[in-house]
Amino acid sequence: MNSIRKINRPKLTDVVTERLSAAIRDGELKEGEKLPTERELSEQFGVSRNVVREAVNDLRMRGLITTRQGAGSVVTGDVHKPVRDVIEQLLVGRDGAEGELLELRQTLEVRIASLAAERATQKEIKSMQAILDDFDAAMEDTERCAALDIRFHQALCHATHNQLFSVVIEPLNDLLTRVRTRALSRSGLKVAAASHRAIFAAIEQHNLEQASISMNEHIEITTKAWLDSQAEEDSHD
Repeated sequence: MNSIRKINRPKLTDVVTERLSAAIRDGELKEGEKLPTERELSEQFGVSRNVVREAVNDLRMRGLITTRQGAGSVVTGDVHKPVRDVIEQLLVGRDGAEGELLELRQTLEVRIASLAAERATQKEIKSMQAILDDFDAAMEDTERCAALDIRFHQALCHATHNQLFSVVIEPLNDLLTRVRTRALSRSGLKVAAASHRAIFAAIEQHNLEQASISMNEHIEITTKAWLDSQAEEDSHD
């Protein structure tokens, strides 16, 4: 039975990232407020400073915090909310809204992959590798893989060294959560893993053209899986 399967234990970094994200969303950590130090967060969460460091880096990639010289990490707030709200208002009640979002995502992500291949540092490449390794280890858990899928694409955005991409991509990720999970279930996690590896290989080799091609193929697979899922659902109505 698909519903009865092993439940993978969440990675500590993901737990800390989500709790800090929730604190920012709920206003416990306010815009302009300095984030507690690594040592303080480590003690509060009962985790290692390395786990805290990874979680803070995830928040930085999402644009929820920024690092200021002499001030440490400072909360920027949910900078993506205004963009997300505008997109939602434009698409509310429209048939095919998800298809339009996927089309926009494809245009942006192909360029992001190319820039990541050009600009990614060795540290950023190692971070991508770690995310893909986690994806492989979580192959029985679709929701966990969906979250790691988002993290991989966030890492690509970060590697462009252009924060404006994140301002647009993050709201798309939020709005396409259901699409991403259903597409992964439909196409299969092994297919998604292979697509990610192809993108990563091109970035690791700093091959701009191949990175674009591999990303385009990846989004095409996602879009087809989503459309097939929708067609199947409609046929049962």
